[in-house]
Amino acid sequence: MLQQRYQGGFQEASRDAYQQEDEFIISLREYILEHIDESNLNGSHLGRHLGMSRTHLHRKLKALTDQPITDFVRSIRLQKALELIREGKLNMSEISYQTGFSSLSHFSRSFKKAYGKSPSEV
Repeated sequence: MLQQRYQGGFQEASRDAYQQEDEFIISLREYILEHIDESNLNGSHLGRHLGMSRTHLHRKLKALTDQPITDFVRSIRLQKALELIREGKLNMSEISYQTGFSSLSHFSRSFKKAYGKSPSEV
């Protein structure tokens, strides 16, 4: 149930039952968004911030979202990139680097894999 909840977005049903997990996910998302332009944002970096080991963070995140750390971070990066593309103020390479991708080609491949369209088609 937790995996469905976090993969499909937050739902309003029975907040008290998920309060502790929600706070963890929200805190993690906020930290990732604050440091989204850092291409070296990884499990060790996130674990230090949250006061847990990379392994413990991986297990907890996998249990809650059914995603490893790298996929979770990439999905947040791509969501932010989609927002920036829709704003239309920046070009693709600027969006790529602002969302922490080290190369435009890697950004384009990841975006197309996640959304089924290349960034320029959106």
